[in-house]
Amino acid sequence: MLQVEQRSNEWFEQRIGRFTGSKASELLSNGKTTGSVGVAFETLCIQKSNEIVFGRDEQWDALANNWDVKRGTNLEPEAFEFLKMLLAQKFVTLEEACFFPYGSDGGASPDGIAGKKKCAEIKCPRPEKIFDLIRTGEIDKDHLNQIQYEMLATNSISCYYFNYAIWKGKPIYHLIEVEADKAIQEKIIERLPMAVKRRDEIVESLRKNCQFAI
Repeated sequence: MLQVEQRSNEWFEQRIGRFTGSKASELLSNGKTTGSVGVAFETLCIQKSNEIVFGRDEQWDALANNWDVKRGTNLEPEAFEFLKMLLAQKFVTLEEACFFPYGSDGGASPDGIAGKKKCAEIKCPRPEKIFDLIRTGEIDKDHLNQIQYEMLATNSISCYYFNYAIWKGKPIYHLIEVEADKAIQEKIIERLPMAVKRRDEIVESLRKNCQFAI
């Protein structure tokens, strides 16, 4: 685990060029033919190659954060403390987590480490999404893939998936413990070297083009 604060400049720098948990669904995207990768996979490889060659722009990162992202980010510390209280009632200790590298080209940043061999992922969506989660019990596919990657990177057997929002001035929440899914994790392991190969091909192509200067 690399001890830096999440969303700090150092945290962003550590993720440059890496295929991380928040992009797990893009990594796993499929094409129209059996065994092929999807458009999202190619787009992700392009993004990662751009990071390596051109770096990141802090001003652009700030502009890219929409209202929902900012609201969720601002609410997350409160959600963390609330989850910490809930888990303490089960005699489980929740600690903040940083970035966990997975090999030289992957990694994930769970929001917490809970007890032994468990992690935690916190989401602060709009209240309507929590209502839907309570009603259906269905976890968002992107979140599920992210959670599985986080468990893989942290060597966890399960993950506390916690959704939190404020409704009428009071907290509403949903907590479920998700177990490791070997099938999804094996697919992540399979796709990572494919993504690295494609990313490096694009990097080589970019570096051959001398029409830019950084």
